[in-house]
Amino acid sequence: MFVCRMYRVLNNGGLDIRSAVSRSSPAISTEKVARPGGASKSVFYKSGPSHAHNHASYTRAGNQTRNEREERNQDILRRNSAEARHEERSAININRRVNDPGQSQVNHRGERRYCALCSETTSIVKPNLSLVKHKHESSLVWRTEAPMLPDGKYPCHTCEIGYHSACLRDLQPYTRNRYPVIVSSSILHQFLGRGNYGIKKDIIHVERCTIPGALVHDLHHAVAVTYYPIGMPVDILFCGGLNDVGRGRSALEVICALTFFAENVKHNLPGSSFAVCSLPLPPSLCRFDGDNHPRKTGFVNRKTTIIELNLRIADFNELQSRQSGVQTDAAPKFHTRGIRTSRPARPLVQKASNIMEACIGHRWSAWREEFPAYMLHPSDKVRLSMGRACGQYFCIIYNLRPRLAKKKIVGQIREQRGIY
Repeated sequence: MFVCRMYRVLNNGGLDIRSAVSRSSPAISTEKVARPGGASKSVFYKSGPSHAHNHASYTRAGNQTRNEREERNQDILRRNSAEARHEERSAININRRVNDPGQSQVNHRGERRYCALCSETTSIVKPNLSLVKHKHESSLVWRTEAPMLPDGKYPCHTCEIGYHSACLRDLQPYTRNRYPVIVSSSILHQFLGRGNYGIKKDIIHVERCTIPGALVHDLHHAVAVTYYPIGMPVDILFCGGLNDVGRGRSALEVICALTFFAENVKHNLPGSSFAVCSLPLPPSLCRFDGDNHPRKTGFVNRKTTIIELNLRIADFNELQSRQSGVQTDAAPKFHTRGIRTSRPARPLVQKASNIMEACIGHRWSAWREEFPAYMLHPSDKVRLSMGRACGQYFCIIYNLRPRLAKKKIVGQIREQRGIY
């Protein structure tokens, strides 16, 4: 309507709309530009002395706005990183028992392996203060003590990101404000090493809480004093229990300790999940019929105990999956690591995940120690593959990758068709 009224006014005044537009606006010219393929393209050029100046001013203003936006985002990330680091440091120190001058109540007398975190704190499994000596690796403690750069980042030695923010909520939004944590004894203690830049690290940032030689209640205490005060849900993948079996505990006692650990985590951190890896069978604790190497004097074969514990762990993971809604039944299975297997002509159980039906002996090259009587820890190569499997588990529960690989899908199809 406005265009028609404008055209009527200009015609009544004796002016042509085309001449009026040409007088009021800069001239527009066209030019044929040849393309590489032989075709031509019409390019419009707008003449006028202020066009180039306006374009440059708009570009300069856009770049300035973009830089201001980036600086504002960096300030927000820096502030969030500092706040998250302060919260985690306060959460660690909230359970420490110190005297009025700020000194520890535990007299460690300069012990070499003194652990201040586990000695100076109390929990439901360690109600009294006591001297604790062990090697304790905690990603959360390292994040609070590591040197921070001016942009709010710290050096991380566990993930391929390297330097990143201390606020994991900004770093990994796909975890839905949850902490992925690997809790282990010496099986996965520093399986990536420190300073070894030739090894590919984890795709996502995964927290570590590992103590060599620890029992289930020791790891329970370490998790309670570090992650409970924060109040954020955690997804724990537990790999341990061989030290409990080595001290003579039965499979029922170990699974009861794991159940108490899981229920306590869910009570203090609602919405958390808990999964357990099946345990390997080390030569220092187990002996197969195909093993001809000698063992220590007074050796007790714990093979039946560990197999029973692995069966209970499989049922435990399925129960946790139904209760929490997280795919905890996809936890890695390490019961065949370091074992020589032989597939029989006809399997005893028509199932892909059968336990120990085809194991005939140990594979000595897959263990770290030299003599079978002392072989307890897998080799570095095997431990690295086990750690990668743990990283893939967290990618599965966060829907970053499919659950089953192609080979496993093909294996299930072959099983359904009866092809072996």
